[in-house]
Amino acid sequence: MDHDSTATPDAAFRRLVESSPDAICVHDGEVVQYANPAAAAILGAVSPAEIIGQRIDGFIHVDSRRVLYDRIEDLLDGTPTTSTVLAQVVRPGGRVRTVEARSAPTTWDGGPAIMSSVRDLTGQSTAEESARVAERRLAEIVDSLVDGVVVQDRRGYVRSMNPAAARLLGVEADEAIGTDFPALLWERGLVRRTDGKMITPAELPHRRAQQTGEPASFDLEITRRDRTVVIIRGTTTLVGVDHTRLVISSFADVTADREAEARLRYQARHDSLTGLPNRQHVVEELAEAVRDPARDCDLGVLYLDLDALKAVNDTLGHSVGDDLLTRVSARLASVIPSGGVLGRVGGDEFVAVLRGSADDVEDVARALHGALRGTIGLEGRAVRITASIGAVAVPVDDHRSIDDVLRDADYAMYEAKGSGGDRTAWHRRPGRPD
Repeated sequence: MDHDSTATPDAAFRRLVESSPDAICVHDGEVVQYANPAAAAILGAVSPAEIIGQRIDGFIHVDSRRVLYDRIEDLLDGTPTTSTVLAQVVRPGGRVRTVEARSAPTTWDGGPAIMSSVRDLTGQSTAEESARVAERRLAEIVDSLVDGVVVQDRRGYVRSMNPAAARLLGVEADEAIGTDFPALLWERGLVRRTDGKMITPAELPHRRAQQTGEPASFDLEITRRDRTVVIIRGTTTLVGVDHTRLVISSFADVTADREAEARLRYQARHDSLTGLPNRQHVVEELAEAVRDPARDCDLGVLYLDLDALKAVNDTLGHSVGDDLLTRVSARLASVIPSGGVLGRVGGDEFVAVLRGSADDVEDVARALHGALRGTIGLEGRAVRITASIGAVAVPVDDHRSIDDVLRDADYAMYEAKGSGGDRTAWHRRPGRPD
């Protein structure tokens, strides 16, 4: 068959076209005039002979026909077109492959024709689509997490924030994206350590992680826009290298946990009935005051026992006795000076740890007796209650153990009770003979 020289290659060129890994075919807009082996392979044919002479629309997926028909018309008319087009071709059995076609007008057998170079993108498209699907699934998973996740670039600007993070931080994600949101919180004084102290910019988790190259754990107190406070606990890690590096922070709301921990700590150191410090708390306060290397003043300990509480319990019942203890505790606590501690250390026993001279301590003892003056109305009855108090001075140079100090105060209290009660007895009061 005699072909025009512009479309009929010489033997060397033909061998080049025949061996090309890219599919090359020539058609007149309707029928395939030529195809190399690579074109046959893309279309699932054994040889080019199975393709040549066939209508091209038999190989084009219906979704791609309109685009290709418009392109064929432009090429045959000489209208400039885009250099490449993506399309889908159909192989025997209905299998679809994605291709990229680059076409140019030519002649074949003396008539106008189109020569196309076609690359199979199916593998690439599948990989890209798989990557897109994986990315979408990852985004869906991150968005569904109850933990907050914030992604920042290496400059600190927020790239993404999942709904949980926006909810925990009290912001709209769109407001934070594109900003160094943690730094903005710091600038506004809205981020602190859990002890309430401000942190420095270098202590912000994303900056610590970048400075050290290691994951940075954090517990932070955040004040939200509505002025509510939330405590978050999490970890910031680095992903990627150099200009592609991302900083990812994940965190959870531990406010309820911290509040529960605080309640447990409080309950462990306070009396459940009166709310006063318990024995452990009082002993710790006394030990800390005695062992303070900077202490420059004497201390005093008052050991107080209510007189005749047993009679109230026996005549009015223990629930009334508990009510009496609660009201008496409030009266006693009201006269303890600043810096002092009053605790309930037993059923009807209280200990006060005070700073000051023996005269100061004696003044407080008198105030405690005064706080119990007058009656307390219980179950329609006017009840009077008094206390026996044992007093001990703890000078700066005192080397007694805490147990010894409390024992001496206890002994002094029993001395006061043995003398009729409603009084204070000293154990070796400074400035007076024993």
